[in-house]
Amino acid sequence: MKISAIAPLDFSQIPDKSELSEFFESIALFFSVEPYTSEILKARSVFFEKVGRSHEIQEEFFESVSLSFLEWFLFDYQTMAHDKAPAIVFISREMGSPEQRARLESYLFHHWSLFEVKSVLSDEVILNDLLIQKERRLVREIHHPAFKSWRIKPGQIIQTRLFGVEDGRRQRLTHIWIHADSEHDVIVDLCEELSKSWGLHRDFLRSSMEALIRSLSVRDQMAITRTQNWVYQELKKRYAKKK
Repeated sequence: MKISAIAPLDFSQIPDKSELSEFFESIALFFSVEPYTSEILKARSVFFEKVGRSHEIQEEFFESVSLSFLEWFLFDYQTMAHDKAPAIVFISREMGSPEQRARLESYLFHHWSLFEVKSVLSDEVILNDLLIQKERRLVREIHHPAFKSWRIKPGQIIQTRLFGVEDGRRQRLTHIWIHADSEHDVIVDLCEELSKSWGLHRDFLRSSMEALIRSLSVRDQMAITRTQNWVYQELKKRYAKKK
C-alpha cells in the first residue's frame, strides 16, 4: 500500500507517538482552521514538491514523513500572512495557553542537523553534530517509539531535530531518519565542506532528507542492478565545493 504524497496528513493516524510529538500536533491544530487553512495546504505543497515528485510515499515511512512535515511546518515554513514560522506566530499572537507558549518557546532554538553516532551508553547516545562540529547528548528513552525500532550502532548517520530537556545538557527527539551506511562518506564530506556555510544548512538538510526518502523508493531497483546510488550522487554534485 502507498499513501499519496499530496494527500492531507492526518496525524491521528500515527499509532505510536511520543509525548513531544503530541505536543507539536496540538500546536499545529491551531493552524488547521481559518484563517490559516490555506497556510497548511500551501506548506504541504512546498514540503512534498520534491519528496513526492516522482513516487508515492510507502506506508512504512508514513509516520516519519508526517512527523518531519509537522516539525518543518512549525519551525521552518514561512507563513504567507505574517512572514514568520507558525511557532513564532503562535507565540507572538498569544495563541493557546501561556503554558503552551512557554513550552514552545523553549523549543525554538533546537538543533536540526545530521549526526554521527559516536557511542551508546545505558541512558544516552553520544552524537557528533556534523554541520556544527559539536557533541550532542541524546537521552536514550527505551519506551520512546523511535528507540523501539532503532538498532543503534557507532558510525551511523542520522538526521533529526534535537530538542532540549530540562537539565539543559541533553536533548530528545520525536523520530529519526537513518542514512544508509554506504553513503556515510558522502554525507560526512559534504557536511565538512558546508560546516561554515550557515546560509546553506537548511536547504542542504531538506535536500539530504529528500535524497534519503527518494533512495528508499528505489532501493529494490538499485539492489537488483547493483548500481551506485544516483540520488546521493546528485546531492554530492549539487553541494560539493558550494561555499
